[in-house]
Amino acid sequence: MGIGILIFLSVGFVAHFVLLGISEAKKVLIIDTIGTIIKFVTGLILVVTGFGTWGILLSFLIQAIVIGCITLALAVKIFGFKLQNMNYLIKIMRDGLVN
Repeated sequence: MGIGILIFLSVGFVAHFVLLGISEAKKVLIIDTIGTIIKFVTGLILVVTGFGTWGILLSFLIQAIVIGCITLALAVKIFGFKLQNMNYLIKIMRDGLVN
């Protein structure tokens, strides 16, 4: 579960700042608000039903998945996504993970 949180948070993090970089702050605020609401509602439901700490971690994972998917879909819609040069894509991913 920790690896899933790490992966989806990094995807959401990159797409989040891509959208902020092109002045889409209103959309980012709406997406973050939706993600926070989902985190608290799912966390509360899972803790009340008896999942405890796992419920809290699962709510963070669900939030990361929702924010990552929405921001990535919006960034791909704005910029497009082409896999022309795989070496260039690997280099960009490596630079993004280092930062």
